[in-house]
Order: sequence, then structure tokens, then C-alpha cells
Amino acid sequence: SVLYEIALRKNQRYYIPRFMVLDKGLKGAGWNFMAFLFPLAWSFYRKVYKLSAVILAVYIALIGATCLTVFMDKPLWESFNACYEEDPEFIYKVTAYANEESGATLTPNQQQYLKEQEEFINNVDQPKINVIITWGTFILSYVLRAFVAIVANKAYFKKINRSIDIGEKIGFQGDALKTFVYRKNGTVPIIVVAIIGFIEYTFMRF
Repeated sequence: SVLYEIALRKNQRYYIPRFMVLDKGLKGAGWNFMAFLFPLAWSFYRKVYKLSAVILAVYIALIGATCLTVFMDKPLWESFNACYEEDPEFIYKVTAYANEESGATLTPNQQQYLKEQEEFINNVDQPKINVIITWGTFILSYVLRAFVAIVANKAYFKKINRSIDIGEKIGFQGDALKTFVYRKNGTVPIIVVAIIGFIEYTFMRF
């Protein structure tokens, strides 16, 4: 547990009990809420880079699918751009107006966007695959977050143990092993994580 504490550096009270459970070969590493909120940022922060690569690959696939739906209807995309430049929060106003909430009003650009959106959805000649992709990417993004939240603690546990095993195979012992584990683990500077988290949050909202 001393090596775990050295590797963790921060938030030991949360991780140590879960690592002890995993160390005994038991299940129940728990749900990591921060990994659910910011999967990529959390994995970078804790240097679980293999998990980061998986998350990033899924994000790229989801972004690619989203871009595909965007280019399937150019007028709708142009209306979206005009509204976004006018008000980045416009989508909430359009939703409120479509749901007939009291007090909801739209600008001419927003009215045009809503019109283009309705025509696109109601036009039987338009390919419906974009609707499937839109909802599919939305659902998959939350499935990914839930998956990462479930496996995060176990993945982190395995990552730390791999670094301990590597240090022991090299021949490090005592303080030398502690120093090796310390250097291989820990956390990424918070400013880097903040930038990644902001980008991730922006993507999630989109």
C-alpha cells in the first residue's frame, strides 16, 4: 500500500480502499464519477494513456459521424452557423420555442433554422440515416462515459501495478523502487487537464 500511496500522490483516501479490493482479486472497484464526467481529462490526469487512446479514438469516430450528418444538409448547416454566430446558446431557445414554452421568442435567423430543420425532418426524400447517426452518437457518447466510469479504477490499478512490476524487473528495490514508481505515476499538470477538460466539455455539449 505504500507504493500505491507514492504512485497516487493525490486523493489516496478514495483510491486506496478500492485498490485493496482489487489487490485481493475481488470485484467492486466502484464507479468513478470524475471519469464519467470527463473521461479523457481524467485518464490524462492520472496518466492512464491506454485508456486515453481508446477514448480519443471513439471521440474521433463520433466527431466524424457528426460531421457526416452536417454535410448531408447544407442549408440546415448554413442556418445553424448563422444562428451560432448570433448567439452560441441559441439551440436552447429554439428548443424552448418548439416546445411552446411561454416567453420563448426567436430571431429571424433562428426562425429560419427551425424552418430548415422541420423541412429536413419532414421531407421523405431526405435520407433518414442522419437522424440515426445523430441519436446514435449522442447515446454512444454516454455509453462511453459510463464504460470509462466503470473500468477507470481497475485500469488505473493495473497501470500502477505494471509500473511496480517493471521497476522490480529492472532490479530496483527500497527507495530506488519508490522513486521509480513516483516518477512513472502521479498526475499531469492541472493546466493541461483543464484545457483537455474544456475541449471535452465543449464536444459533449455539441
